[in-house]
Amino acid sequence: MADTTVAKDIEKYVQHKLSEKYHQRFFEKKIEIGKKKSGEPARYKFDAVSENEEIVAGIKSHGGRTATGKFPRAKLGMAYTEIYFLSRTKAKKKLLILTSKEFYDLFVKDSDGKVPEDIEIKYFTLPRELRERWGKSIGAGREEMQQTGRKAGRLSGKAKRKVEEAIEKSK
Repeated sequence: MADTTVAKDIEKYVQHKLSEKYHQRFFEKKIEIGKKKSGEPARYKFDAVSENEEIVAGIKSHGGRTATGKFPRAKLGMAYTEIYFLSRTKAKKKLLILTSKEFYDLFVKDSDGKVPEDIEIKYFTLPRELRERWGKSIGAGREEMQQTGRKAGRLSGKAKRKVEEAIEKSK
């Protein structure tokens, strides 16, 4: 199973770096992004929100291309979703922080002209220890997905016989 604690450690690291840069603390926090039909506030949880809520950031630690070398459409979609929610805040500074240089390069190229001007896309280099832990976590997650996929692709003996019978009947 992938180690999800690494993702939280990455968020904490980025929050710390933001705190150093902007001289205030950052927390994971739900903030208002609009109103529900009932008039109640609609909220979304962001990875890094400054104490005064003037700076809001989403953090994405996606790698570049998929394990099979394909263009990472789903990963890009998650980054665009974060941008959508950032665009709904009233924060003075809105950041999408990417922690993979490969994904950052892919996203900047793909998103050219598609991101509101008040949202900044930033690349944060992770310390070696976090990069290595993240790499191991990604590898474990990929292995788990491959194992699950192989198991899902196997038919039980009974199901296999039924498929073979159906094929024979169709001849």
